[in-house]
Amino acid sequence: MALGASDRHATGFLRLAVAYMEWSSGGAIRSGGAQVLYFWHCFLATGFHLPHDLANDFGVLAVLVHHCGGAALVRLCLSADGLHRNISVGRARRRGRSCGTDAARQGRVDEVGLELEPFALKAAKHVVWIAISLWTGFTFVGYFTPIGDLGREVFSWTLGPWETFWLFFYGLATYGNAGWMREQVCKYMCPYARFQGVMFDRDTLVVAYDEQRGEPRGTRSKKTNPQLAGLGDCVDCKICVQVCPTGIDIRQGQQYECIGCTACIDGCNQVMDKMGYAPGLIRYASLNGVSQHLGWRQMIRRVLRPRVLIYSAVLGAIILAAGISLYLRVPIKVDVIRDRNALSREVADGLIENVYRLQIMNTEERPRRLMITATGIGGLAVSGVALPVDIGATATQMFTLNLRAPAENVQKGSNRIEFHIVPIDAAGTSKPDDFLLHEKSVFFKR
Repeated sequence: MALGASDRHATGFLRLAVAYMEWSSGGAIRSGGAQVLYFWHCFLATGFHLPHDLANDFGVLAVLVHHCGGAALVRLCLSADGLHRNISVGRARRRGRSCGTDAARQGRVDEVGLELEPFALKAAKHVVWIAISLWTGFTFVGYFTPIGDLGREVFSWTLGPWETFWLFFYGLATYGNAGWMREQVCKYMCPYARFQGVMFDRDTLVVAYDEQRGEPRGTRSKKTNPQLAGLGDCVDCKICVQVCPTGIDIRQGQQYECIGCTACIDGCNQVMDKMGYAPGLIRYASLNGVSQHLGWRQMIRRVLRPRVLIYSAVLGAIILAAGISLYLRVPIKVDVIRDRNALSREVADGLIENVYRLQIMNTEERPRRLMITATGIGGLAVSGVALPVDIGATATQMFTLNLRAPAENVQKGSNRIEFHIVPIDAAGTSKPDDFLLHEKSVFFKR
């Protein structure tokens, strides 16, 4: 909206109305007759009622002219001498939101209490946020529990205690952050702004206010010559503050709360267009570009400087390392755990036996058949498990197996050995080109 969005008194409401009036050649406020303003009802707080003193003191009359669906046209009549000429006029970018969620409108909805329509809007908004939050918690838990099984457990009310805890934990965190804390998360909790701040310099492209052009700021009529009046281009409408999601004033310089959404640029350019001034009072530029009046091409030429080249090299190295790791990624993960209840035992035929547990995780979306062998000692063989082993898609299985070796080939104490896991196809042919896993362990003899 415009100025005074949070005012409870009559002047604040009049400023909201004046923000959408048509300017005349005589100035911001026409004289010599009643003012008739047409504006959409959705720009006002839903359920807002004109106070009696407003109608009595200022001669205001609000009449509903037309209503169709969610859009209502309202006629507002103001007496000619009921407004002060120094009220600034501006048009802000409409940031229409469903359920009354834009910041300015939400503040006015909060002021009217529990009237039916504002309460319904707020209730609908929070119901939507709760649904989104629970879906977020569900998808997070789905990273660790197969999403199909998790969905069936949710609908059959058979969730385990930990799944239930983490689903509601992530859901509550999302609802608190996005439904209540909102911009406070960006300002005080998110490390992005602090991290970005140390990387900026005066040639970094940011949302910047042209102080040399805009100052001194001040209200004026459309026909006022700012040079003759000793004013800059900024009409001090505060539209840039009204539309900012974190509530900062970009005219005070760079601030860590700025998230670079450029809403202030859109709002300011609309005011500049209304006043007949050149756009770009607030624009996307570097601080050196603004202070030195550099053009866009001149600012772009300064991109290739040591800081940017170093950052680019680091980022390129990270991307290259991530790409190589993804290319070389082995879809099977194996953990070898020795049975600690018995270090070793002697079995028939003079063989020494050790027991191991192999936990195998298949991260692929298809089942795998694996052959397990072991080396490191002459005559070492795998027993106790049917080979090859089968493991399902995206599954984790535990296999208990025995390793046996002739006693004369095993030295007393620990002997280093290595497990080898090789994929095989349906015909039983080994396919080491797919991947070949090697896991080290030890073989004991008393």
